[in-house]
Amino acid sequence: MLDMIPDEKQMTTLVGKSLYELWNQLCTCIDEKYNMERLWDKGGKAWTYEYKYRRGGKTLCALYAKERCIGFMIILGKNERLKFEKDRESYSDEIQRICNFCHQFATKRHIFVDFAINLF
Repeated sequence: MLDMIPDEKQMTTLVGKSLYELWNQLCTCIDEKYNMERLWDKGGKAWTYEYKYRRGGKTLCALYAKERCIGFMIILGKNERLKFEKDRESYSDEIQRICNFCHQFATKRHIFVDFAINLF
């Protein structure tokens, strides 16, 4: 857990204005649809911050932030993974491509998408 939660200025400086706006849009969408515990933490080796959405002690999704980049991870449990596989063709080609390359565990799948600011 973080000692201090980053404020708007710190996040905007870290990821940039447009990605911080996207971050807020993702958070608003999740907050409007689900009632979950939210937890800020360090982002490990690859990220500066991690912002988890949890229910019943399990992480359901998380946002990640580092310099000029944010990431979004959705964790599909066994039932959600099976439902996705059954309905795979109804999802866009891009979503199917992302899922083809995501990390697959025995009973769950981590779908991770990152967004970066292109400086060039």
